[in-house]
Amino acid sequence: MGVLLFQDIVAVVFLVLVPVLGGTQDVSLASSLMSAAFSAVILLVILLVTGKWILPIIYTEVAKSKSNEIFVLSTLVIVLLAAWLTHSFHLSMALGAFVTGMMLGEGPFKYQVEIDIRPFKDILLGLFFVTIGMGLDVSLLLIYWPRILFFTLCLIGIKFILVASVVRLLRYSSHDALSVGLNLAQAGEFGLALMALAKINGIVTTEQASFIILIITFSMVASPFLIRHANWISKKILQGKPSESKKVPIQLHLENHVIIGGFGRLGSTLSTFLENNDFSYIAIETNIDLVDKYRNQGKNIIYGDSNNVEILNHCHLDSARLVVLTFKSLEEGKAAIGGIRQRNTNVPIIVRCQDHHGLDELLLLGADHVYPELLESSLLISRHVLGLLSINEQEITKQIDEYRVSPPQ
Repeated sequence: MGVLLFQDIVAVVFLVLVPVLGGTQDVSLASSLMSAAFSAVILLVILLVTGKWILPIIYTEVAKSKSNEIFVLSTLVIVLLAAWLTHSFHLSMALGAFVTGMMLGEGPFKYQVEIDIRPFKDILLGLFFVTIGMGLDVSLLLIYWPRILFFTLCLIGIKFILVASVVRLLRYSSHDALSVGLNLAQAGEFGLALMALAKINGIVTTEQASFIILIITFSMVASPFLIRHANWISKKILQGKPSESKKVPIQLHLENHVIIGGFGRLGSTLSTFLENNDFSYIAIETNIDLVDKYRNQGKNIIYGDSNNVEILNHCHLDSARLVVLTFKSLEEGKAAIGGIRQRNTNVPIIVRCQDHHGLDELLLLGADHVYPELLESSLLISRHVLGLLSINEQEITKQIDEYRVSPPQ
C-alpha cells in the first residue's frame, strides 16, 4: 500500500510536468518548469487553505440543510471548481481533482462524501476506460504484436527487479522482496491517464500513445496471474536457498475462517490453538511492532484497525466463521459490532472488553458472547479463594453465576 500511494504521489508531479512539456511558448524548458513549479506551489497553498478552513464551513452549512441532493451537488461543484482553477493556472485539471480528493479525505465529512460519490466513481471510471479504449489504434496490435509483447515483458521485468531490490534493501526477506516485486510489476491506471494527457498536449502522437497504452494494458492483464502465483514463483526462484525468516505472504482470500481483532495476549494465544487445530485465521493489529514481530513468527496478521468495518471486509467478513474482538473502550466495541451486524447478521461475535460496564449494550447490539477481562480474572481468583476456604463447589458456582449476571455497580 505504501508503494502504491508513493506511485500516486509521484504521478502528481507528472500531472504538472506533462502540460509544460507540451507547451508551445517560445521560452526555455527551464523557465517553463520553474513557472509551472511556482504555479503549482501557489495552487496547492490555495487549495490546502481552502480545504482546511473554508470547506468545513461550507459543508457544515450544507449538512444543516439535511438534504442528500444538496450535499452531492456541493461536492461535485467543489471538484469542478478545483479542476477549473488548476486549468486556469495552465496545469492539468486532474491535478486539481486529485488534491481536492486529498483534502476531502482529511475532513470530518469524509465518509459521507465517499458514500455520495461512489456511484459517480464507478460510472466515471468506466467512461475513462471506454475513452481510452476508443482512442486506441487496434491495428497496431496486429502489426507490432511481437514488439508489444517484448516491451511488456521488459516493463514487468524492470519494475520487478527495481521493486524487489528496494524491498530487499529495506531488510525484508528475499521471499518477501520477490513477492512484492511480482505484486507490483504491472503498470498502473495513472499511466493511462498520463498518456491521454500527453496525447492531448501533443507530446506523443496517437500511434505512439496507442503503442504505449497497449503495453500498459498487457501488463495489467498479466497482473492477476502474477499476484495469484507470486508465492509459488518466489519459492521456485529461491528453491535450495536457506530460509531467512518464517514470515509468509499474508493470506486474505480465506473462507470459513476466524477474524481476530487485536493481537495482544488473547490474540496470540488464540492463534496458536487455531493453528494446532488446522483452522485458518486472519488477525488485525494497530501496533506495527507487534505486526512485524508476529509476521516474522509466521502468523497471518495485517496492520489495521479492527474497529473499521472496511478493514474487516478486506478480511472477507462475509465468509468468516467467527469474529473475536478485543476493545479498550466501550464506544469502539459498539461501533464495530454495529458495523459488523450491518454487513453480516449471522457470524458469531465474541468480545473481550476490559470491564463489565456496558456489557448489556454490546449484547443488544449483536455480540454473542462478551467476556470482561477484569471481571473474569476477578471471578477466577474468587473461585480459587472460596475453594481453599472449603466452600462447596456447587455453592461457589451458584454465587459466581449470580455475580456474573448482576454484578454490583
